[in-house]
Amino acid sequence: MIKLNASIEAIKKSIKDYGIESLVLSFNGGKDCTVLLHLFFEVLCQLNANNDSVLKINTLYVASPNPFSEVTEFVNYCKKRYDLRLFQYETQMKQALQIFLDSASQVQAILIGQRRSDPYSSHLTTFIKTDNGWPEIMRVHPILDWEYDEIWEYLLENGLPYCTLYDQGFTSLGSKNNTMQTLCLQNKDRFCGYDPAYLLKDFSKEREGRLDNVHS
Repeated sequence: MIKLNASIEAIKKSIKDYGIESLVLSFNGGKDCTVLLHLFFEVLCQLNANNDSVLKINTLYVASPNPFSEVTEFVNYCKKRYDLRLFQYETQMKQALQIFLDSASQVQAILIGQRRSDPYSSHLTTFIKTDNGWPEIMRVHPILDWEYDEIWEYLLENGLPYCTLYDQGFTSLGSKNNTMQTLCLQNKDRFCGYDPAYLLKDFSKEREGRLDNVHS
């Protein structure tokens, strides 16, 4: 898979350019950043194969207001599974990033599970600095060119865990305040009334259930 190899190379380049301690991974429990987390973890394991020391991933988690308990549980599960050094904040992303950088001045780049189909993302490149008015840091987008179905193909083929809300008809996750199930996945024959997210055929409906049109 060409895109997979490109993602791995982008992660390796970020490690080479900045070093593990100078990187942080943005993680909110969504499907995209779950793929990115696993890719990053796999690259670290390969690079550290002959070393007994444990490399922890600096992870920035900005919790949504009124979060789903399933999201919170999944983030905590990933913290244990991948032995993350988790920094959690309950505020807006811009403010959380500034607070984090004020306490971790060595961090120079942030890995983000953003895709080009996300709102306001068509102009992005794999490596690009934050916009004016934001805390200054290099943004790294290793899975920028992945499509919706490729995200699910990777998760399912590798047997990776993901937030259980995706099995209940949610295709993009935010908070309880702005997230609903995707109507085109309705299925009265299922216990929850909806098919799982990976059965979505029309990818343009991915954010149908998001009132703020934000993606994860």
